[in-house]
Amino acid sequence: MNSGQLSKHYSVLTAAERFPLMLAADARGDEAEFARLVTSAQQVAVKVSHTFGRAMAFREVHEYYRLKRLELAALYFNALWVTHAYPAAEAAACVPDAVLLLGYRVKVLAAGWKLFCDRATLDDRQYDEQLPGGGVLSLAEKVAETVAFTPEEVLAHVRRSHPEATSVETAESVAADLKSLFEDRLVKWG
Repeated sequence: MNSGQLSKHYSVLTAAERFPLMLAADARGDEAEFARLVTSAQQVAVKVSHTFGRAMAFREVHEYYRLKRLELAALYFNALWVTHAYPAAEAAACVPDAVLLLGYRVKVLAAGWKLFCDRATLDDRQYDEQLPGGGVLSLAEKVAETVAFTPEEVLAHVRRSHPEATSVETAESVAADLKSLFEDRLVKWG
């Protein structure tokens, strides 16, 4: 049976059958197939509070950003470990700068998230503390307070390979990116 014949039966698929097909179509970049699967799905009515869209937008931004920060913390700790485990290795020669740069980013992302939440009057502490990885993020931020470049050192480091660079990522730029991402998610959730 070809996909054209199969698509005639999409309306009878259960949610459990349809969802894996949607993921597969998305994974292979088949937007037309994905759209056919979505539009042929049975519709259901859902009643939610008027804050639902805002809560979902915040949840998406928070989860994305938390994962980004956890990934950065893992890279930071790995670079620290390599620096101390293999101090004489040639490859370790560039690791101290990497450690300091990653430490700077750990601090900037944490400060940017706090700035974004403060400006949006969103207190995520209770929400954030309930999720796995909080100890890792706290430890990375604590270590980065002493093992990290300053903004001026980051700029000097970046200028070694990009002399035209005039600025680096800051808490302000991170907060602006988060605000933009949040606003995009709000549009999606209506």
